[in-house]
Amino acid sequence: MPCSAGDDLPEIDTHFQPIVHLRDGELFGFEALARSSALAPGESPAILFARAQRQGRLWELDTSCRRMAATRFAERAQGLFLLPRVHLFLNAHPLSLADPGHRPGLTRRWVQQAGLQPSQVVLELTETVALDQVAYLERALGYYRDEGFQIALDDMGAGHSALASIFTLRPDFIKIDRSLVTGVDRDRARQHLVRGLAEACRAASIQVVAEGIERPQELDALRALGVELGQGFFLGRPARLPRAVTRRALSHIGRRAASSGTGIEGSGSPPPGPRRCSAPPGAWPGTHPTHG
Repeated sequence: MPCSAGDDLPEIDTHFQPIVHLRDGELFGFEALARSSALAPGESPAILFARAQRQGRLWELDTSCRRMAATRFAERAQGLFLLPRVHLFLNAHPLSLADPGHRPGLTRRWVQQAGLQPSQVVLELTETVALDQVAYLERALGYYRDEGFQIALDDMGAGHSALASIFTLRPDFIKIDRSLVTGVDRDRARQHLVRGLAEACRAASIQVVAEGIERPQELDALRALGVELGQGFFLGRPARLPRAVTRRALSHIGRRAASSGTGIEGSGSPPPGPRRCSAPPGAWPGTHPTHG
């Protein structure tokens, strides 16, 4: 059941979308996504956060969403969260992290109360918002790293200073915006951008997640370009119950891994990424494979 984040704030529920190793289909983790009945169909939750910011309640809404996401994951994953290598990506508004009213230790406490270790949690920031808050963010991210959390920059490619953000903030992950992912199999310019970003991140020991993968051809192209992780409707839609990757995607990844063919000029197979999980794909305790 959705819960109110606070007096006069909208009711919020949490859905979870799988993040998957593109090389072999193994589950890497889930992103927690805020959902609300206060939004019209197709409206982005960003509307709620913009409204809360105007009301001076951004920190309240943002932290409530993180607490709720950790709690809901513990309730709904039915034992999956006990696996030490499954990650939970929690969205964190950059301005909320830099808020003077920020209270140290809250996120760590909520995470541990939910049965998670901080090392399993990735705090995900939006690159386009973060750029004018770099000094505050560096301090905040240093604090969260000291707490044991990892950091991701979201919407990479949607902003104008992507590379500067990578090398200034040194995140553990970047998430490539869907504007670079959609049609990447048919667009040479997108392929060059993604390949260059993947190579730069690999040199800096940063893992790359591609968002918005909706077609098998996009998945094939991204894997050939060196992208390690991905999420999108082809791999699994957001759902109230954390679900494993779709059978259709697993079958496709298996076939492509066996043939190892690509349609990308000048590409080769990306170097093997770190294997995060030992259970076979789609066989996670308490998860429900979907049918694509």
